[in-house]
Amino acid sequence: MQFDQLKRREFIMLLGSVVAWPIAAGAQQPLKIARIGYLSAASAPEVNVESFKEGMRSLGYVEGRDFVVEIRYAQRDYSRFPALVEELLRAKADLIVTGGPATQAAPLAGRSVPVVFGFSGNPVNLGIAASFARPGGNATGLSFLALDLAAKRVEMLKEIAPATTRLAVLSNPEHAGEPSELRVTREAAGKLGLEIEYFPVLTDNDFESAFGRIAQSDCNALLVFPEALTIFHR
Repeated sequence: MQFDQLKRREFIMLLGSVVAWPIAAGAQQPLKIARIGYLSAASAPEVNVESFKEGMRSLGYVEGRDFVVEIRYAQRDYSRFPALVEELLRAKADLIVTGGPATQAAPLAGRSVPVVFGFSGNPVNLGIAASFARPGGNATGLSFLALDLAAKRVEMLKEIAPATTRLAVLSNPEHAGEPSELRVTREAAGKLGLEIEYFPVLTDNDFESAFGRIAQSDCNALLVFPEALTIFHR
């Protein structure tokens, strides 16, 4: 379930292929429009939604004829995921697609309908899968967690800014892959003699105060973990 280097657009199109599989399996049954729920951590417009639809079109499925998409946006407030899942279930979604941080809602959604996920975390740690060998449950999907890139970012930063001694790490602790990414970053920094100071951000409103604390710290370089919240505020 893991792909180290997968372009975001190609990945979302691939999600469309995964979703289309169960639709194709029922192709010999009387025609029924599949109602696909899409749970987004971001806000509209989101490019990943169109890429998902493009993946469906590339397989010959026509929106409105073969499927419709019910979209719910959390607007980077991850506490809204449970309520949005309930909305999708009330809308009679046949399955739910999650991407990025929204994947943390997959166990909840998977109790009622199949779930297709794609994110940069570990599905076992998140409780989506029992194990990689025997995932079980009602969810399938992809993880493109690439921890080797976490270490590489530290190495590249030290190379372009060799005077760096203390590194500020800005990240969202609610991102499912964050603990592993932080661990590998600390290990890589330790090998290069760098100290790490951690600055979490949970909502849109946290950035100003986080940057204020970073400015008052002894850090002389900043590393930001890529995730829906930080990418929106890039």
